[in-house]
Amino acid sequence: MCGLSAIINKKPYPVRSELVSAMNDKIIHRGPDDFGILTVNQIGFGFRRLSILDLSEHGHQPMVDSMNNIVVFNGEIFNYIELRNQLKSEGEKFKTETDTEVILVAYRKWGIDCFSKFNGMWGIVLYDPSENRIVASRDRFGIKPLYYWDSPDKMVFCSEIKQLAALPSFKPKLNDDVASRFLVKRQLNTSNNTFFDQVNDLPPGHNMIYDLDDHNYKLNCYYKVEDISINSEISFGEAKEEFYRLFEKSVSIRLRSDVPIGSCLSGGLDSSSIVGMAASIGANNLSATTISSCWGDKRYDEQEYIDEVIKSTKFESLKIFPDINELLSSNLLSEIVYHQDQPIKSASHFSEYAVFRAAKETGLTVMLDGQGSDEFLAGYIPFRFYNADLLKQGRLLKLIKELQYQKKNHYGLFSLISHNLTHMLRSTGVDLSFLKQNSNKVFSRQLLDSVTPRPQDKKAFSTYRESSFNEIRYTSIPYQLHSEDRNSMMHSIESRLPFLDFELADFMLSLPDEMKMSKGITKRILRESLKPLLPEMIVQRHTKKGFEAPEEPFMRKNNKEVRGILDRAIESNRAFFRPDDLFQFYDDMINGKREYDNLFFRLMSYQLWAERFEIIN
Repeated sequence: MCGLSAIINKKPYPVRSELVSAMNDKIIHRGPDDFGILTVNQIGFGFRRLSILDLSEHGHQPMVDSMNNIVVFNGEIFNYIELRNQLKSEGEKFKTETDTEVILVAYRKWGIDCFSKFNGMWGIVLYDPSENRIVASRDRFGIKPLYYWDSPDKMVFCSEIKQLAALPSFKPKLNDDVASRFLVKRQLNTSNNTFFDQVNDLPPGHNMIYDLDDHNYKLNCYYKVEDISINSEISFGEAKEEFYRLFEKSVSIRLRSDVPIGSCLSGGLDSSSIVGMAASIGANNLSATTISSCWGDKRYDEQEYIDEVIKSTKFESLKIFPDINELLSSNLLSEIVYHQDQPIKSASHFSEYAVFRAAKETGLTVMLDGQGSDEFLAGYIPFRFYNADLLKQGRLLKLIKELQYQKKNHYGLFSLISHNLTHMLRSTGVDLSFLKQNSNKVFSRQLLDSVTPRPQDKKAFSTYRESSFNEIRYTSIPYQLHSEDRNSMMHSIESRLPFLDFELADFMLSLPDEMKMSKGITKRILRESLKPLLPEMIVQRHTKKGFEAPEEPFMRKNNKEVRGILDRAIESNRAFFRPDDLFQFYDDMINGKREYDNLFFRLMSYQLWAERFEIIN
């Protein structure tokens, strides 16, 4: 796990090594163990290394092979051992035990087709002198970041946007559409645009081919979740066995490390499954340490579930009780948004941050975590889609039974009806536009109009499968992965996500909906497959918290400091808001006349981010 830099001058003059070095210095946290700089002709490469595999100098980057191909690589290729053995059997030679060398040899052997053979997480920039091109690649789901800035005189690649600030020609300017989506719609990471105008991320599952002769480039998509078809022939028994096999394999290859490994443990089904499987595998390099964020406020606390998992696995449990007031008392919120390269949606980021901080303090370098299960296995209670399908198919008896199960496991009667009725009516063509209410009176017309419509914004998903694709490509997964990468790497921790193993992910996508949710139960295949490894209390758990934090009490307790930041935000962004309406709304909320609204936390984090990066609005 590391950080990379690459500068391509479009005019034929060499890249100044001090510029590459300055970009490297911005991301020492991503790679405190080693660094490297290499300039060739009009190209410069930089690298910061966090040593995980083969801790020797053999892992030094930029790495050059016998054909003068050069690579810088952030991430891990978890199946590098299998690929190396395959390449050796076909006559290829290796000098190191690193996954980085596997990338170079695989590229020589298979060209850009090599990326579809990798099982892992990566941002890769590779120079191919024989073709006079740069090849950039990003993993299928975007676990690892890779940004590019295409300016008139240079193309620049980087792992974090803050690296661009090291270049004199880069002037940070606000992307109005991204900012307005965040403030108005609470959206983050919904496209390859960023908060910085003209700075984009390479889309997940894509390669970029950059021609060094004419300095044009094209993007090539090598992976799409929509290409995975449903396997309607598989039985539930067969699916359980295959899920177990793939999950065991996924966790096993993510335990490959030459440094200590621990695991996040929230007490939810996903992290508990990873800890349970790791315990079952019994890898000798696992530190047997789990880290959990806990709260004195029972509304946010999950200790009873954490304790059950620890009791069944015999792992060591480190519980932390973070003080959310640190966000303002020690200027931590400003530091977090700086490392995120963007504002944050909610105080839940602090819980995730605190877990990785504790991992660093405990001496861990790698952490397993449970991101990805919800979006593939119906974790966000998508019964409205399932129920709408049953209604359209005329399976009324089945629908009635499902509603009864869902009421038992998840809802009171009123919330059950409201959760399902609107979606089911809309899916059958009923116009419900009269139900819309205007909740945007605090925003200016300029800000509202700057939210550019996109096809996925207006699409009414009629099936769970469509909704799942949307969560994976546009909403939940991109946002969660961005946060995970920055919070972990801020503390020089590599985070590994077994549920996003692409073989396991493809299998989950191929399953019929009823294997994911049925009888009011979500993640059905996960619960049934891993039942032998989990406490009954976890298997039967239907509540869900995620990484939560007591945001509302925090905002009320720190009202004076919050109000000061909001004052600066309004002064700096008067064109965005109706100040009188906004502050009336805020005062009513603080005084208990309105329900808590997360807008003000978002606005506060936005202002601190803009100040930290000196954004031109």
